[in-house]
Amino acid sequence: RFAALDLLNLSFNSIATLSPLLTLTLTNLTVLDVSHNNLSSLDGVQSLSQLKVLRAHCNKISDLRALAHGPHLRLEQLWLHNNQIDSPHLFYLSSGLESLSHALCHANPCSSHPHYSSHP
Repeated sequence: RFAALDLLNLSFNSIATLSPLLTLTLTNLTVLDVSHNNLSSLDGVQSLSQLKVLRAHCNKISDLRALAHGPHLRLEQLWLHNNQIDSPHLFYLSSGLESLSHALCHANPCSSHPHYSSHP
């Protein structure tokens, strides 16, 4: 039913979970905007194999494990600023995202960590 959808904007909807995405057929979705919601994890995005842009800024995200469980993800842009990511080591979970060229992660608790760097 939603197979042809390539962009989905769910921002500003008070969404707390993305798990319903697992039940939808979103085979062509390349852009997902879930910014400005109440998400604490990205669980659900691992099923979006064509996703290139994920805008999940301004949430309560502290759990990035869904990115580690989606090695087939083709993410090129990842917007995670203004969340609750407290350990810079959590970003190592996303190290398998070989196509990632743009990541915004500032304004998280981990950005004050001595090993955090906003530049490569």
